Amino acid sequence: MSDQEQTYTFDDLGGGYTEQRDPDTGVFGDVQLAGARVNGENSIIVAPNSTAKFTYTLKLTGIKQNQLVEGYVHFAGDNGQADLSVPYLGYYGDMTNEHVFDKNANEDDTDILGNRLTNEDNYPRGIADEYSLKELVKQKKKDQKEYKWQQVAKLYESGEVAFSPNVTALGSLNVNNAFTIEGSKKDDAGSAYSLSLGSNSIVNTGNLTLANVTINGSILGNGQVNIAGNVTSNVDAVNAKTLTNDQLTQQIGNIWRGADTRNWKAANIQAAKLNVAQGASLTINHSITGDGITQPNYGSINVGINGKLNINLKDGQTANRANEQNISLDNANAGVRILDNGTFTTDDSAAVNINAGHGRAIVIDEPFGGRVPVQDTILAEWENGRTGDRSAQAARHRNTMTLGNSTQMKLTGRGGILLGYTATLTTGDHSIIHIDNQGNGEGLLLDANSKVEVSPHSQLLMTSNGKDKTGSYDGGNYIGMGQDGQFRVEHDATFRYKLINAGNGMDRSWADNFNIISQNVGAHPEVYVGNDAVFDGQSDYSQFNGEIFSFSLDNGSPKNEDFFTIDGAKYVNWQRNAVVPPVPGPVGGTSPQGNLYYSMARSIIGASGKKYYIFKWNNANLNGSNYTFTDTSSDAIKQSIDNFKNSSYEWWSGIDHLATSYSRKGNAAEAPGHDVSASDITGVDTTGEKHGIPVNKFSSTPSDDTGFDPKNSQRLVLVATIIPTQVDDTQQTEDPYQVQVKYVDNLAPGQAELHQKGINGLVRTTKTTYYNVDPATGEKTIDTSKGIDGHSVTTTVLNKKRDERSSISVSKAPRLIITIKAGMQITMPSRFE
Repeated sequence: MSDQEQTYTFDDLGGGYTEQRDPDTGVFGDVQLAGARVNGENSIIVAPNSTAKFTYTLKLTGIKQNQLVEGYVHFAGDNGQADLSVPYLGYYGDMTNEHVFDKNANEDDTDILGNRLTNEDNYPRGIADEYSLKELVKQKKKDQKEYKWQQVAKLYESGEVAFSPNVTALGSLNVNNAFTIEGSKKDDAGSAYSLSLGSNSIVNTGNLTLANVTINGSILGNGQVNIAGNVTSNVDAVNAKTLTNDQLTQQIGNIWRGADTRNWKAANIQAAKLNVAQGASLTINHSITGDGITQPNYGSINVGINGKLNINLKDGQTANRANEQNISLDNANAGVRILDNGTFTTDDSAAVNINAGHGRAIVIDEPFGGRVPVQDTILAEWENGRTGDRSAQAARHRNTMTLGNSTQMKLTGRGGILLGYTATLTTGDHSIIHIDNQGNGEGLLLDANSKVEVSPHSQLLMTSNGKDKTGSYDGGNYIGMGQDGQFRVEHDATFRYKLINAGNGMDRSWADNFNIISQNVGAHPEVYVGNDAVFDGQSDYSQFNGEIFSFSLDNGSPKNEDFFTIDGAKYVNWQRNAVVPPVPGPVGGTSPQGNLYYSMARSIIGASGKKYYIFKWNNANLNGSNYTFTDTSSDAIKQSIDNFKNSSYEWWSGIDHLATSYSRKGNAAEAPGHDVSASDITGVDTTGEKHGIPVNKFSSTPSDDTGFDPKNSQRLVLVATIIPTQVDDTQQTEDPYQVQVKYVDNLAPGQAELHQKGINGLVRTTKTTYYNVDPATGEKTIDTSKGIDGHSVTTTVLNKKRDERSSISVSKAPRLIITIKAGMQITMPSRFE
């Protein structure tokens, strides 16, 4: 405002302008539009300390539909005050009817023949159609520059291809540097745009990014592949890529020779590195024989925060034991295959779903196996093997699967996760991993010097249906680990495996359900079940020598010891569910025992850290009820204990120390491996509640009249006498980044510089309430020893917020834009802030 009267003189600066394209250069520029003038008062007066409105009219003649008009109106101050200049922009028509991009080159009424994005030097960033490519090569020939067809994809260290809606490739695309293929997110029908390769392929030795696109066909080469947005990859009989022998070796290793690989087709994606970006989704569909993703030695896969990886292989939804073929190349299919020294990781709240059909979900550093039977006792040529001292082999390999917190993983197929030598599997806090297997395969296999960590509060759940032809003391087991294997169920975690239709042992006699084979000198393999954790093993395999858990082989060294450590666990269950009466076996004749546990070396089963109930079932009274422990509510906990008390042959309470010893092989006084040699068990009540049997009573001969005796029990259960539970409320909160813009005068007109790209912050907050439940009564009380009076709040920063910062030339600073149509009047204030 001014305390003096202000006078301004109006000038329309020659009238309006419109855009015109130079037909020779293709460059757009402004030209004056004939007859476009702004009319109104030539002089205006604004009283002191006031505002005023004046009306001006833009008059147009000869304007065409969908034509732009722009210009300035200028008000010169007559009393030395600042001049006022107001831009206006008009559009004659409906802006919403215009295409942001030109139509496809093969459609009628395109504005520009051909579709290509160019950089500031008019070089194409991507070619979308044949016409554009021809014109590009033709123009370069005119300029007498060396520019050949095959050079199009090689010219740029960074590039993009944008296409709409669907493109069919007439040849293979070679990617040697950074390159992006991006489609529109969805077309009008709601489908992602697609690139169909036919029998061609993308050969990527560079850094390829796929964004919001469907690729029909294979990506070969050992470059890096990045996934942004929603990406789908389809390989079927129409677009299958047949591999040369060298390409086969690159994808599946060099042990395929001898197998009939004529029907084996290229994987959807072959890459040294595969990254699924935060919030992105990759879906792979492979409906014929072959893998989903293959990687070379030292390959790596990462699924980012909230990212998704979905893989569907041939027969992924229909495979089962009934339609399993003993010899079939389909048995070798893998959702993910990394030849050796592989790394598979996920970040927070990622999701991985693999339906592997008759194949295996994830295979790292394990043989191809496609030329041999799968109904083979030790799955020869499907596994590296775990017998003998494997120290030398283990030293040459290192394989890792590390899942981020709150990961959700569901794997189905004949086989589950196979990780090779010196492997580490970490499930991630609060994650849920479900491995569901059909037929004769391994659910979880890690070779020598490996470790499994079922992380705090996570769940590793495994189910098998129809593993009736494979498994022995020396390989082919449903769960198997090699020398010095360490299997840890950390605090508050759950590990559960259950085998059904596992057979009666007539085809194989020692089908351990879960074993660790450790024959190196000084071996100390261990299973550890931590505070408030669950270990639950169940199988209906009925032959005597197929234990629920076994340290099956040893080299006889007095230095070797095996440990099964229960350190304050919530629930431990060993359950055979064998057929009654038991089937005659090749060793020992008819055996009435369950034989739950075996150790060839000296071994200790130890339980401490809590007071426990112990429940025992014998063959005669298992009675098919199969009650399990459920802690979903305090009532469910009480009901579980009542069921155990009613159905068990004997039970004990208040047991606070258990140390059951097994002898070492070679002690002539005892049967090697199966029999308890000492039992030190103490507690409040060590005499059974039903039959008065001492809890530490054991027998080397068949007997129902024993206590905690894994050989002479069909089922043994330990349950803590106080059950801790907790309720978690977890949420993710996004903190949007701010945009900071600085207007500078040292940039060319229209130029902008991005100094720092913005990243939204992402925080996970978990509110927890802790409780204790008395299983005998079902009484539930807040556990004030945890958190603050039984409550806690945990905040984890998943993404740290980073504001976006950029500079823009002064000429690009915000300005008032007025949209005008013919005959429209413009009303402007006397002062513009």
